[in-house]
Amino acid sequence: MSTRLNTSRTLILGLFIVSTLSMLAYYTLFLKEFSLFNEQEQITITFNEARGLRAGDSVQIAGVRWGRIAAVEYNANADIEDRITVTATLTQPVELREGGSFQIQDSTLLGGRVLSIDPGPPGNPVLPEAGPYHGKVVTSPLDAMGEILSKNSENFTETLTGLNEIVNNARIGKGVFGQLLNSDELAEDFAGTIKGARGSFENVEEITRQAREGKGTLGRLLVSEELYESISRSATELEATLKDARSIAAGLEAGEGAAGAFLKDEALATELRESISSISEIARRLNAGEGALGKFLTEDAVYDNIRSISDDFAVVSAKVRAGEGTVGRLLMKEGLYIEVERALGLITRSLEEYREAAPITTMTQVLFNAF
Repeated sequence: MSTRLNTSRTLILGLFIVSTLSMLAYYTLFLKEFSLFNEQEQITITFNEARGLRAGDSVQIAGVRWGRIAAVEYNANADIEDRITVTATLTQPVELREGGSFQIQDSTLLGGRVLSIDPGPPGNPVLPEAGPYHGKVVTSPLDAMGEILSKNSENFTETLTGLNEIVNNARIGKGVFGQLLNSDELAEDFAGTIKGARGSFENVEEITRQAREGKGTLGRLLVSEELYESISRSATELEATLKDARSIAAGLEAGEGAAGAFLKDEALATELRESISSISEIARRLNAGEGALGKFLTEDAVYDNIRSISDDFAVVSAKVRAGEGTVGRLLMKEGLYIEVERALGLITRSLEEYREAAPITTMTQVLFNAF
């Protein structure tokens, strides 16, 4: 009797242990947010639609798993924006602040939903505990693409028809693409173009190699140390020149030197304005024919006299060129030039003989005066 009782107790204890372990294993494998000792919290969020969210789906806070969906309920009497009520169980309490969000999103591109919670920026006021809060549904990329296709189905159909027509024309050799795909001549031209492009790339590669070796103008420009130093010196000199120019500009601005005084001196500016005014007055008087120069510029009689003198001078110069008159014969006749040259030579010799005979004449006069 005692043995049977011990056996029954052992069996009951074994079943209890197995049941407990099985329950713990179930909650560990399938309900990861289950905890016997940690404090849990439930919040309520309303949506206009569930978009496939169901009990057991994951709850994420800032991308971290933080609980599961406990229930998804539909309320036909609520407003359209709040007709879906979602109850979420959080594994740990969290402070929800203003500026946060509650969104139903796709967990993967292949399906599944997740409740994503942004608790809000730190420092913002804390929202009331337990809610209810209001969230929104985020459209998935596939759903957005489906909506675009449904709204533009006619255009999409026309596009597919056009592409189909292009492909058919290309298959039978119509149009540019068709000729490019089916014409042997175009294929040869295309191959020649590719070959030319390959040759161009080879030339560029050769130029690059020569430049790297310091050959040619480009190579010397890239690798020559002397050219680099020359450019550096030029840059330094240019910088010094610009510095001097800035210094000169600053001096001019401060009124230093003659140019600065010219730009800044009010007395000089006044004198310049008076000079310009005087020049303007002289120009006005000349234009009015006042004074000798004004009459010279404006009176016709003076112009006629000058023109007459010019005509007379032209006549005289023509006669001189023709060898007429004394001046003309002197300038233009070869024989008269020779005679003048001879006369000048004779005069020169006479002067030289007189200069040589002068000492003898002086001595003779002294001797005769002595006796």
